[in-house]
Amino acid sequence: MKGEKRHINWEQQWLEGQISSAQARNIAPDADQIEHIERLVEGSKNLDIPRVLSNSQAWEALESKISFSSPKVVSISRRNWIIGIAASFILTLGAFFLFNTNSRTITTALAETQEVNLPDGSKAFLNAASSLSFNTGWSEQRTLKLDGEAFFEVKKGKAFSVITPFGKVEVLGTSFNVRTRNEQLTVVCKTGKVQVSNSSGTQKTVINPGQMVKVKDGTIDDPITVNATRADVWRSNEFDYESMPLREIFEEMERIFDVTIEHDLSEDELNASSSGTFSTKAIRDAILTIELTMGYDAKLEQGGKVVRFSDK
Repeated sequence: MKGEKRHINWEQQWLEGQISSAQARNIAPDADQIEHIERLVEGSKNLDIPRVLSNSQAWEALESKISFSSPKVVSISRRNWIIGIAASFILTLGAFFLFNTNSRTITTALAETQEVNLPDGSKAFLNAASSLSFNTGWSEQRTLKLDGEAFFEVKKGKAFSVITPFGKVEVLGTSFNVRTRNEQLTVVCKTGKVQVSNSSGTQKTVINPGQMVKVKDGTIDDPITVNATRADVWRSNEFDYESMPLREIFEEMERIFDVTIEHDLSEDELNASSSGTFSTKAIRDAILTIELTMGYDAKLEQGGKVVRFSDK
């Protein structure tokens, strides 16, 4: 038993980097054990670890990754001993990569929207050019990461959090729209209550149905009253904007219709704000809205892939 305990001590110390391979060779009763484990470690570097892995599966996966220069006879007791080390080693790696293997990311392209059913029965509706990530095994913590825009319908339960590059949104059960564009977070509460904090967590505010709040440069603006029924009209193929600079309207049109917008407008003209609504299913409707509300001419070029705006 002492010899067996001594083996466990040296192989644990060697795997944890407490002793060198040379020192391990002096302690190990069989130098071939060191050589075999070294190959196991090297072979595991490119190993694609499945989510659930039994000891036998772990051994087969490792053996398939390693090519031995010459076959060697390994006793049954020694093989069992090595399998134990290999299984322990892989389980350690498996725990390290567990979050990555359980993580799911949904990304929408330009001119694309998508409905996402979340593990707890809640729903997320992704707008164009957006990305949503979450852990599929989130029974303890309902947390998502969002870049872009999404509308959420949240089932009542534990705290539900949406983390964005510019702040965090927390609710218990409600519906709300989250938008991260142009270095700014915009949240509109449709039902229930929503808590919004900046990315550092130093500022927080709670908004009620019919209120909107913005977070920019780490500062939360005072909530304002809006028409909450219009918060998610993009889900009905409409784009609704109020007091939005023309520059941002052009950016939205590029995302919605997957086109390139060219112009010869000045900075002052691009920064001028406008309000309106257009269909996200017909680019000509969007062009006509800009022409009528802001007085510019527009032409579709290159088979409809380029829209050129200019002064009349």
